Amino acid sequence: MSHRIVGLSAAVLALAMALPASAKDAQVFAKSGVGRAETQAQGQQCWDEARGVKAPGATVPYMPSTSVAAAAGAGLAIGIVQGYVQAKAQGVYVDDCMRQHGFGKITLTPDEAAGLAAAKSPEARSAWFESFLTRDLSARVAAALIPAVPAFAPAAAEPYAVGGLRLDPATVKAYAFGILPNQTVLTATATHRRTAVLKADFPVASLLDQRAEAGAVFHQVSYGATGAPAGATAWCGPVANNSIRGRITMPFCIWSTFDGYRVAQPLSAESWLAGAGSAGQPVMAPASELLLEESDRDLLGPMEVSLNLTRLTKAGAFLQAVAARDGKKVVFWEGFVALNAEGRGELPFWRQRLRIARVEGALRASLTDDGDGKGWLDRPAA
Repeated sequence: MSHRIVGLSAAVLALAMALPASAKDAQVFAKSGVGRAETQAQGQQCWDEARGVKAPGATVPYMPSTSVAAAAGAGLAIGIVQGYVQAKAQGVYVDDCMRQHGFGKITLTPDEAAGLAAAKSPEARSAWFESFLTRDLSARVAAALIPAVPAFAPAAAEPYAVGGLRLDPATVKAYAFGILPNQTVLTATATHRRTAVLKADFPVASLLDQRAEAGAVFHQVSYGATGAPAGATAWCGPVANNSIRGRITMPFCIWSTFDGYRVAQPLSAESWLAGAGSAGQPVMAPASELLLEESDRDLLGPMEVSLNLTRLTKAGAFLQAVAARDGKKVVFWEGFVALNAEGRGELPFWRQRLRIARVEGALRASLTDDGDGKGWLDRPAA
């Protein structure tokens, strides 16, 4: 049975999911020397903050159907799944929030869980928590605050870096006039943010013997607070698995969390670059450590980048950034630049600004050397 967090209610400890039916594996947040009222207040604050957390989007395959009832049922199922994913993302936020404030999620002993289960009324549960949290829980809290795996070092914040690549500002070329939808706004050459060699096999799943194999080259990816997962630094590269076609590889991204390594397949990716978003929900990898040897040079080599206009309206310009190499392409950023009443707008470009204007149904673009240090990730997503 999976662990569950228990509490009094959303307003009491602000942690309550529900008491497990068997009273096994019940967990509560606690901090040494902190009583029920303060724990409740901190939990409520974390839950309030979590209301604004959005789950990372996953692509839902299109399934054509001539049945209205089937389509309605599929829509309901997708809505239920999305609701579950959203609630899960908010729960993860609460866990992280509480830990950042020094609260460990400790597992109750069978006797403790039974005592909590026997407390049926809100008053009885309040009394149980009041008594429980006054005990000396320092050792249990300290143990609960030890991460399951080493945390990845965060990607450095540096100019012209987006996702897994870094644009070379000396190669940026803007196309000035007459840019129509599906045409290029600017081009540049890019290198990878960081690359590294995997030193030992990294098991992802026992099914099909799915694993990243020693010697594979991985690259560092970060989309900052706008990414999925928000704020996480991931390492992405080829993961091999057995199939009816033999041993094949597909690109995956791996990032560290408090409870272990998460692994997901990027929405748009090749072995040499992972784009933003994931094609499915992350899974927990059984591996205990990802052993990478970082390199001072780009082990994967350069890419050609184009920033393209995908749609132009009176409200603004929809842009898409694509990296290309060996005839293959990866979408690594999408954004929207709002246009004012005069049809003008701008995209932050680190040390520069990309200024755009809508002129007679087409786009005009220019780069100016007056940037404020902000980049593409500081703009709203498309």
